[in-house]
Amino acid sequence: MKGFVTLKNGATFQGQIGNKNQKEVTGNIVFYTGMTGYEEIITHPSFHGQIVVFTFPLIGTCGWRGPDVEERRVKPAGIVVHETVTEAYHAEARETFLEAIEKASIPMITGVDTRALVRTIREQGETEAHIGFTSTFTSKDEEKTEDFIEEISVTKPVAFGESGPHIVMIDFGYTSAVVEKLVEHGHRVTIVPYHYTKQQIQQLAPDVIFFSNGPGNPLQLAPFFETYQQVAKAFPTFGMGLGHQVIALSFGAKTEKMHVGHHGMNQPVLCTTTNRVMMTKQHHSYQVIEESIPTFFHVQYRNINDRSIEGLSHETFPVRTVQFELNADSEHVFLECLDDLKKRGREKTYA
Repeated sequence: MKGFVTLKNGATFQGQIGNKNQKEVTGNIVFYTGMTGYEEIITHPSFHGQIVVFTFPLIGTCGWRGPDVEERRVKPAGIVVHETVTEAYHAEARETFLEAIEKASIPMITGVDTRALVRTIREQGETEAHIGFTSTFTSKDEEKTEDFIEEISVTKPVAFGESGPHIVMIDFGYTSAVVEKLVEHGHRVTIVPYHYTKQQIQQLAPDVIFFSNGPGNPLQLAPFFETYQQVAKAFPTFGMGLGHQVIALSFGAKTEKMHVGHHGMNQPVLCTTTNRVMMTKQHHSYQVIEESIPTFFHVQYRNINDRSIEGLSHETFPVRTVQFELNADSEHVFLECLDDLKKRGREKTYA
């Protein structure tokens, strides 16, 4: 069945929609540059509510081995691919890619000239897009286009691990891989809703506060910035992804939407204190504006490609942030940051 991807500026790309019961959908459109990892992208909180274009031309070769996406609250608004595989060619596959997507009710359009579509996004910037049966563009409420935290944050505390230093993670869309890594390295982790108060967090007696990753515009959390700053001044604090942006905003910095965000596995990041370069995994469309960063923050990590800010360190309080996510090349950064924060937290008690 004929379908269309239509951008807000009117550009239209034709393809095929296989499910006649599929709903039309509108969302911010981004493109993912990795050659592998489609299961992770479709279940990753940072892509929740967005239309994801896969730049690799053939998707689904290994079938579906990941979590049952139809049972998760975290889902892309839609998927755009050039070609999909109808069979599963991996011994551990439980179902085909197409079966998993259809069961999850994720709108998908295939047969699209994704090279032309990505080129248009690169030239004109990330924008709203519509997947439908006609080329008519239908917009969402602009104020709600990228406000997703309430949809995916936990509604009550969830605990992992049985012993060790206690990390309280403020949930904007946490990933299980990060929690598993923290538990593996001897931490106890409690996930709490994004709207938890300082008093509620104090009652949990944390050793470190972890501001998690998540989707959308960080300004959707503006009503809580004062609370977040109070928490960051009271406890050793680490922020990742959206958490990095939220901490910066809470201390007075500003953010902006990038012309084209970072959505891939090969973003080079320089540590300004060691001159070491890491290849990092990133999924974000917003960045902290360097000129707005308060002088008490030191820029510790910087993107080599576009010079954007990739991490901050507070000069007075034990507060550290990174824009990138956990992978093999950056794992040491997370562990070193947490060790440093725990030590500084023991050296001084903050009111």
